[in-house]
Amino acid sequence: MKTLIKTIALAGITLLAGGCGETGEFSMQPTSLRIVDTDDSGSWFDPADEPYIGIIHFQGFFSNPDSVTVTTNTDLTTLSTSAGEGDIISLISEFSDHSFGSLFTTTSEQLNDGAGIWVAGAIYIGVDHDNPGKGNVRDAIVDIADALEDSLRVHIGGGSWGILGDGFWEALQNVMADLDEGNDGGGSGWFTRMIADDLVGTGIFLHMGIEQDFYDDLLPIWEAVAASEGVEFFGCENGQVSICPMQTTSKVLHLNETDSEGDYRLTVTSTFN
Repeated sequence: MKTLIKTIALAGITLLAGGCGETGEFSMQPTSLRIVDTDDSGSWFDPADEPYIGIIHFQGFFSNPDSVTVTTNTDLTTLSTSAGEGDIISLISEFSDHSFGSLFTTTSEQLNDGAGIWVAGAIYIGVDHDNPGKGNVRDAIVDIADALEDSLRVHIGGGSWGILGDGFWEALQNVMADLDEGNDGGGSGWFTRMIADDLVGTGIFLHMGIEQDFYDDLLPIWEAVAASEGVEFFGCENGQVSICPMQTTSKVLHLNETDSEGDYRLTVTSTFN
């Protein structure tokens, strides 16, 4: 019954696409990993890194909880057994293009009339495999994905766009707060469990189903709101977090947590056509 209800709900969203902006197949794929600094940083016992990547894909439509889908890639294949500083590892053969299906952008006029938008993206987790800890890392990724799905159902699926996207801003802040709460940092949090191996860093690439011109208009408003709240807003740039309109683009995510000596750069290509 739950599957049937979800199918009907998604069919209702699809019917809205006819009056929306652009419709297309949306997908994401990590294409390369550059080792800026190794996590071991010249250790005599282990001078090179053995990097691997875990991925959590997610999507949801504002005001429709049944639209939320979260999946994981926990193969955690070691990408190199001797990665040194400056090395670039091709990932095209390791990670297939992940399809989110047919999505669409919502026009500013429809948003003003109370329509919702698609949100889709991925969390990428970079780890240096020093110890036999992949089981702990895999369990942590699954726990993060479960918590993320619950949070997205409440704040995205149960939320609304709001005037000038204030509903989106509030939802984004709440989801990030939920993830921070889960990673309590006291030794039992998600990312702290990855110390069995060595967590290098995490990156988030988020796409919003709005048009580029509307995104450009909203960006300074969100930046001002973020500044007033003492929060850094990440635009559609390279960095640890990238928030972009739904489009074909490529970004470089910085995987370098402050507690790690490692520094990785993950290139991710998104396609919307």
